[in-house]
Amino acid sequence: MQKIIEFAIARPILNHMLLLFIIVVAVFSYSNIPKEIFPPSKLDSVTVSGFYSGASSKLLDKIAVGEIEQDISNLSQLQR
Repeated sequence: MQKIIEFAIARPILNHMLLLFIIVVAVFSYSNIPKEIFPPSKLDSVTVSGFYSGASSKLLDKIAVGEIEQDISNLSQLQR
């Protein structure tokens, strides 16, 4: 390890050239990597779930989930 450190100290131009090479490769790589804010995805279904402590699934379906499903089905953006 000592010899590597001495080699690096004795040759500062080599260190600068290595640093420049790394920067150039980094900029080139960054410019060629495809970037997307929102990658394409397709959602085929929506899951509605709810929780009320002490309520049965039938009661929960009547109280909340049924209304949510009805409101969602009224949206004009949904396609069946």
